[in-house]
Amino acid sequence: QPCRGCDVSYCEDCIRNMFLQATRDSTSMPPRCCFIFSTMVALEFLTTAEADAYRLKFEEWVSTKKTYCPVPKCSRFIPDRAIKGRVSAKFATLPATACFSCPECHIGICPSCKQVAHSGKPCDNTAQDHEIAMLETYGYNKCPRCGHGVKRMYGCRHMQCRCGAHWCWGCLRSFEECDGGCDYPGSESEDGYDTGEARSGSSVEPPVNLDAGGRVVWEAAGADFGGEPDEEIHDPIWSCSHIFN
Repeated sequence: QPCRGCDVSYCEDCIRNMFLQATRDSTSMPPRCCFIFSTMVALEFLTTAEADAYRLKFEEWVSTKKTYCPVPKCSRFIPDRAIKGRVSAKFATLPATACFSCPECHIGICPSCKQVAHSGKPCDNTAQDHEIAMLETYGYNKCPRCGHGVKRMYGCRHMQCRCGAHWCWGCLRSFEECDGGCDYPGSESEDGYDTGEARSGSSVEPPVNLDAGGRVVWEAAGADFGGEPDEEIHDPIWSCSHIFN
């Protein structure tokens, strides 16, 4: 009985599979019943490597400012605790705050631009600028919690990200702070949200938007974008339940 909120029993295989699935897929994170399962309940069913992998994935899931190794073949998530005070030996002559190293491939990383360390050279924000331009062009917003791109196909402003965050599409605030009645520049309706045109101010030539059409197009096509956002939200840290009124 791993749940402290009820007396439901789970077999060893179920508990093990829940933790392994959460490690593979962030949408299954965290393992829970009425409340989040403590890692302790699964330790005897997981190998040391599996338990360590889950802890790292959980830390990545709860992190609001995610950092990843800029080396494409590595791309490891780097938790905040690994950044503080970790200086690459290659850059040991620099101040402790000048760079940190990836715990996997040990490459030096600039703490400002999160790219490969560039001693004495200004940060190159080309990649970030390109990402922002592409998001604007295709009509995406960044999740305010995890930073991943989210596309609103149609419907209300209540968004639920893969990371579990619930937020308002208009003001990008948590739905604990915004009830959907915020005043923001935009006149998209729930039925015909995206016309396929680039957002005003975007300097990128608008491509053919395959996501355009709104409710009429996508419901007629039988596309399944999942259910409506949950009404009950589990706090990722304290396992508190929040009900949106």
